Amino acid sequence: MQQINWQKILKATILVGILIIIITLVSYYYQNQNQIKITKTQQKTSPTSTVPGFPPGFTLEELKKIKVPEKGEKIQEGVAIPLETVPSAPQSSSKIRIFELKGEKNKLYPKSFIAYQNDILNIKLTAVDKDYDFHLEGYNLEIKAAQGETKTFEFQALNVGKYYFYCSLCETKEKPSGEIIIVPK
Repeated sequence: MQQINWQKILKATILVGILIIIITLVSYYYQNQNQIKITKTQQKTSPTSTVPGFPPGFTLEELKKIKVPEKGEKIQEGVAIPLETVPSAPQSSSKIRIFELKGEKNKLYPKSFIAYQNDILNIKLTAVDKDYDFHLEGYNLEIKAAQGETKTFEFQALNVGKYYFYCSLCETKEKPSGEIIIVPK
């Protein structure tokens, strides 16, 4: 009867495990390199390449030119100015941007919110004269506020783009009610 050499089996199992990890890492690396090459090629060959979430013809360069308002700044009407802007964490370049959104006369106001990618948007929805709701496309975010109530919600702006929000309880049922624009740093 032959004796089983457990040391050899253990060494072979470890070697197989290491090979699987190496193959997985190499495969992941080449997949990502291929995606980076495709993106760079598209940017070189198509100066009007679109950014996901934006209307056709909107370029990344145009997106980079959008001004992100800071507390106290004057900007065009309908664009939200943060009540407060604070660092999201020590040594982080992202910020928490605190905004107000009011539901009044069957509309949500302001119509536009602008932030940098990776910022955290903290929005206080106040239902002034009736019940209002807020639905944000692309983030699967939905909140409702009863008349006279203020509800606070927040989310991290992970992806560059334009995201529309709606109020399904508004009698006018304007689609969209507004937009959140996330720009790269």
